[in-house]
Amino acid sequence: MITKLFLENFKCFKKQELRFSNLTLLTGGNSAGKSSIIQALLLIKQTFENAKEQVEDLFEIIKGNKIFKKINNKEIVCKVINDMIIKNAITSGKYIQIHNPKSLLYDMAETDDILLKFSIDSEELLFKIDTKEKNDEEKLSIKIKNLNVVSMSSLFSKENFSYLSANRIIPAVTYLYSPNINDKQLGNEGEYSIHYLYSNKSKDIVLKGLKEETAKTYTLLENVIKWLGKISKGIDLEPSVDENLKICSLLYSYGGRKLFPESVGFGITYSLPIILILLKANKGDIAIIENPESHLHPRAQVELARLCAKASMEGVQIIIETHSDHFLNAIRVAIKEKLIYENMVSIHFFNREEKNIDVTEIKVDKNGKIDKWPKGFFDEWDVQLEKLLW
Repeated sequence: MITKLFLENFKCFKKQELRFSNLTLLTGGNSAGKSSIIQALLLIKQTFENAKEQVEDLFEIIKGNKIFKKINNKEIVCKVINDMIIKNAITSGKYIQIHNPKSLLYDMAETDDILLKFSIDSEELLFKIDTKEKNDEEKLSIKIKNLNVVSMSSLFSKENFSYLSANRIIPAVTYLYSPNINDKQLGNEGEYSIHYLYSNKSKDIVLKGLKEETAKTYTLLENVIKWLGKISKGIDLEPSVDENLKICSLLYSYGGRKLFPESVGFGITYSLPIILILLKANKGDIAIIENPESHLHPRAQVELARLCAKASMEGVQIIIETHSDHFLNAIRVAIKEKLIYENMVSIHFFNREEKNIDVTEIKVDKNGKIDKWPKGFFDEWDVQLEKLLW
């Protein structure tokens, strides 16, 4: 699990440290730094995944080599891993496109160095990006402390990590076919969701606590339908794949004739990848989701929030960027109802005052009460109501 992130000279942040929990909400105004936090995490993850095959080969050598076990020289192992990762860093990848490291540098930085300190479980990684150098291999240096080969290897795995951007699939006649559907990836926009759902529709979900209460089985398709039914009552869906044409399609229905997605509300298709990411998850997986509330009625936002709370309680770490007070309040209620414990939730409020970014951690007690309400923190309802009253 990601536990902490420290940034220095990264984008809009001169210095900033954030604590992460099982469920972490990033809230606040537009262009206040929320996306920068996500981009930092994606940059780190992408860097490791780019070096996946080389490092996995090294891990196999370490695990099967008695000399490594006898010497147990972590500095040597770290040095080899660093060299491999550096050669794969800052390049364009599937999560984030970085063509010029200079664009990551804080505007008023006094040096050319960006520091990212990242903690996951017992490991601490220190990234130093030198934006002045021209040689790609000299732009990034990495130090790894407390190396544990087993838990460290999770950083290189694609299977345990999902990212879903705010720009997701929309109603369409056909959807993309994935050449590697077995790697459990839905794509940054959920573009492979239909293919994945079709290919795994009869498999049971791993986290039994995520079974929707009216579902008769643990199968993925039935539970996706039931959770989607909380957003739009009575809905049914039928994914299909044409293996010859390599295209996927989806039909909806409400007990009558089948409908193409264009004939059904926009928010239904938009929220489908979110439900699927959570229901396909295993304990220990990490999911980053941007704006889950998009195009959804407040009641539907609450249902998604409750599913996120339950998934986090089951061991999935979820990081969410949201602008929705309905989503926030649903998490508070979930805490009060013990769907998730208060110490498993972190809420960070980002506020921009001209060039300065202020980040406040908001704490919630066991009854769902919040310890502080800084100006701008989901207070617009009260602001507008006061104008109506007076």
